[in-house]
Parts: sequence; C-alpha cells; structure tokens
Amino acid sequence: MTFWIEWILAFLVIVFGRSHAEDRPCEITVMDYQEFGAVNEIITLNCTSTCSTPVWKTNLRKSNILRGSTWSSVDVALEMGNFTATCFSADGNISSIAPLCGYVPPSQVTIDMPEVLEEGTVNTITCKVYSVFPEPLLRMSVTRDRDIIYEETFEKNNWKTMVDKTMTYNFTAERSDNLKDFSCNTILELGTYSNVTKSSSSVTIRTFNLPSPEISSEVWIEQGSNANSSFKCTVPHVFPPENVTLDILFEETYLSPNIERLTDGTVMGTGSYSTSSSPIGKYKLKCKAQLFNFAKNQTLDVNIYEHPTVNFTLPIDTVDLDNTVTAYCDLTTQNIEPYSVGIFYDQEKACEDQQNCDFTVTRRARTTNITCKAYLRENPNIAEVASKVLSVHYPPRFTNDLCPERFIWVENKTKDFICSAEGNPEAKTNCNIPFLMTKNDSDTYTCVASNRLGNVTTSVNLTVQYQPSSPVISKTPNSDIDEGNSVNLTCESDCLPTCEYSWVIPPGTSVEYAEKNRFIIINSATHSHSGEYICNVKNKHGIAETRIDITVKGKNWLPVIIVVIVIIVLLAAAALLVYYLWRKGKIGSYHVQNSKQKKLSKENIPLSNGA
Repeated sequence: MTFWIEWILAFLVIVFGRSHAEDRPCEITVMDYQEFGAVNEIITLNCTSTCSTPVWKTNLRKSNILRGSTWSSVDVALEMGNFTATCFSADGNISSIAPLCGYVPPSQVTIDMPEVLEEGTVNTITCKVYSVFPEPLLRMSVTRDRDIIYEETFEKNNWKTMVDKTMTYNFTAERSDNLKDFSCNTILELGTYSNVTKSSSSVTIRTFNLPSPEISSEVWIEQGSNANSSFKCTVPHVFPPENVTLDILFEETYLSPNIERLTDGTVMGTGSYSTSSSPIGKYKLKCKAQLFNFAKNQTLDVNIYEHPTVNFTLPIDTVDLDNTVTAYCDLTTQNIEPYSVGIFYDQEKACEDQQNCDFTVTRRARTTNITCKAYLRENPNIAEVASKVLSVHYPPRFTNDLCPERFIWVENKTKDFICSAEGNPEAKTNCNIPFLMTKNDSDTYTCVASNRLGNVTTSVNLTVQYQPSSPVISKTPNSDIDEGNSVNLTCESDCLPTCEYSWVIPPGTSVEYAEKNRFIIINSATHSHSGEYICNVKNKHGIAETRIDITVKGKNWLPVIIVVIVIIVLLAAAALLVYYLWRKGKIGSYHVQNSKQKKLSKENIPLSNGA
C-alpha cells in the first residue's frame, strides 16, 4: 500500500513539476571557478540549468565529464593563452561563457647594477625577466630593502606570445643607500587568484664619497736650504672615512704621513721631506687617496731653484734733463737660463735681458731710481734687486701751486707774497712787488726765475683788498625837515670786496630801504622819525659805522590862528548889527492867535520890547 502511494506522489511531482518548468525561461549558470592557471593545470568547471541537462564545449582538452538532470561538470587542461569554455542548454539555444587563461611564470629574474656607488653619481639598474606569459598582467619593480622605488607595466594587447622583458632605472646614489639591499621583482597580477611573484637575488651596495685631494706645500725651495719642507694632503668630507688610505710621494720616494680623521669625515695627512741634496729642477709631489677600488690623485709641482745674483753699475750720479745715461747689469748666477734681467727707470722697464742699457732721463724730479732686477721667469717674485739713485738737473718752471696766476693781498694783514719756481739746482725768483701793499697797488706783476740751465717768466695778477672806510651819510633835502615832507638818507663807504650795509633806526619807525640797504626813504616824515640813524658797513676784512641825527619840525599854526580871529571878529560884528536893529524895532516877533478868539483888527499891533 505504502509503495503505491509513494509512486503516485512521485508521478504527480514529475507531471506537475515539468508543467511548471515549461512555464519558466531556461537559465544557464556557471558556478565559481578558477579563471587562471599554470599551463597544463587542470581546472574543474561546473554549470547548472533550469530546463535540461547542460553540456560543456571548449577547445581545451576535457576529462572527467559528469552530468545530472540539471547540472554538468568537466575538467579541462589549460594551455598558454586566453580561452573560453561554454555551457549550453540541451537544445543549444542558451549558453554561459567561462573565460580561461593559462599563464607561464617567469623562468628567471636578474638584476644588474654596480655594488659600489659614488655619492651624487647617476647609476643604472637593469632588471630582466625571462619566459613569462601573459605580458599584460606583468608588473616589474625595483625595491630597496623591500620598499618599491620604481615599477613598470607593459604592453596590454600581447595575449599570444611568451616574452623576455628588460626594465632600466636610473637613480642618484645617496649616502642613505649605503648597505641597502636592492632587488628586481616581478608579479603576474591574476586577480582574485593568487598572484605569481618571482624576485632576483639581492645586491647589497656600498656608497662612498671621495672628493679630490687637496695638496699644499712650498712650491719654490732654494737650493741648499737645510730646512725640511712641510706638506699637507687633505681629502674633505670622505665617506666612510675609516676606509680611506693616503699615499704621498715626492717623485718616487714614499713619504710617511701622519693621518688624522676629523669628525666631519675629513681625512688629513701631514709630514715633511728634505730637498737639501736635490739638484735644481722641477719635481712632483703626489697625493693619492683610495677608497674601496676607487682612487683620486692630486699632484703639485715643487721647484728647486738657485737664487740669482747681479752686478749693477751706473757710471754717473748726476745728469741733466733729456740727456742719455748708460746702465750696466750683469747676471752672475751659475745657471742663467731660467732668469731674466730688467733695468728699470722709475719703476718702468727700460731694457730687458741686456747687459748695457741706454735710456733718456725725461722726468722732472730731483732724484730718480735706476734699478737692476734679475728674476725667475716662472716666478718673478724670486728676484734679486740692485738700485742706484741718479740726481737730475732741469731748468726752472712756474706752476700754479708754487706761484699762483692770481693773488689777493689784504691791506695791513698780508705780510708776504710767495712765488717760487721748481728747478734743480734751486731757482732764484724775483717779482719786484712793493714790500707794503696798499689798495692803490693792485696791478699785474712779472716774476722771473733762473738757475744755471735757464730762466722763465710768469705774470701774476695781484689784487689788494681792504676793510670798509668810515661811511658817510648824506641827507636829501639837506634843509630842515617839516612834518609830512619826504627825506632820503644815503650811506657810502669804500671797501673791497663790496660792502654789506645795514641800519639802526629809531624804535617804532617805518622806512623803506633801497639799493641793498644803502638808501633809506621816508615818504612822509612824522615826529616819530626824529632820532639817531646809524649806518653799519662790513666785509670779510672789517666793519665801520657812522651816525646822523634827524629832527622833524611841527606845522606853522599862525595863519590858521589869524583866519580864526578874523572869522570871530566878523561874527561878533554881525551879532552887534542884529542887536541894534532889534532895538530900533526893525526886527520883532508876532503872536498868531486861534481863530476862535476874538478877532483883532487887521492892523498890525507892534510888540513892545519886553512888555
């Protein structure tokens, strides 16, 4: 009974399930899989279907094919390159694609770079990777102590061939790179699949800094001197200083230096050597600094020389200007070839490499130096000098500093007029100028200078200056000054240079000045202008003054008084006349009555005097 019930239920599930499936669209789904794999690696692919048993199709070699009613499984062997595997529905109308890629890991990665690098130099790191696929997924990098300092990617479209790739990187070596490990690294970036990496061997580099040595020593050493010559060889700021060696040689003789290493990395070697037995000539002093397999040299030329000696003769000790003198200078050194001999006239070379030298004396100087100088051509500072003093005679000559063309004599102050001429022997000068000069002696004078070689004349314009004379004040008009009239005051004084004028006038007085204060103008004199007026004159040699008193008179009132008296008399006479007539009745007053009063007679009623 139970068996039949289960069979019927299964039948119903199949019937109704198929009917329901026919109503849904068919879907093919590829399950998660490994997209990348090494060549010949087996990859398992799975897919499911909602309508029928799916089927896998691919160009890759398949194995272990399994199917269910709604699923399908297959193993494929990867080959190098990009491939696809497609899962189809039973009728082939529905499908889903699974991309596949077979990669080839690098067979080898190499690094090529120098292991010892000088600071500040540009160096090339070359990385190479061999037999890798695919190129688009390849990334190469350079690391320093595992830190990436440079990386590159490559062609994105090459999915067909296996490649060898080279990458170069230029970098400047620094001290911080010392003892660091450098390597080249490759990565095949396979997405969610584990990346494939391969690295080169590491190169541990040493960095160094080796500047050129600086060598110092005496370079000119006199033959036969017993003193040792010191030397110093300095290599500044070496890194690492503890690895530096210094070798110092005088020609082929090794010198043992004292080595000192300073905290700033400077390495210094010092010492001395003897040249007492060395013949005359040029020698090499060499300093060699070596660090690792690198070396830098510096050389210095050291010269052993014989000091020159000379014999210098000047036949005369006095010469007239523009005459010729012969000087004799002989080089007495044993080896004369490296030396030159010069004869100098007042520090200017007159002859070169001549035993006898003729030159003309052309400079007006009481004495001149004639010098013989023997010197090394390569180093003129090594020299022997002999000098002679030659006295030179020349005719007189006037110059403006010794005898000025213009001279100012101040009366009563200047004591001497100085005029001289330069000459050798000393020239005598005469100008015929009066012993005491007055203002009337201004003139042009002639001065004459002479010695045994000739005479010369010059003109001197001599001006006598003097202080102001006592000034004179003149008044215009010269008569009495009435109030309201005008008056002018003029001040005059004789002086050289020109006088400056100023006045002292009564307080509160207003005047006008003219012609640089020489004149005072009073346009309308008042009583306030009365008083003392002082004229002051001055120049750079002295001052002077003079005074004048001015009195302004008041107006004449007599005519006015007479006129006033006459007017008063006339007014009094007129008043008496009026009074007389009034007494005679010829003159009176009248009363005017109101019209309402009693009418008076039309005849005139005379008024009585006081009634």
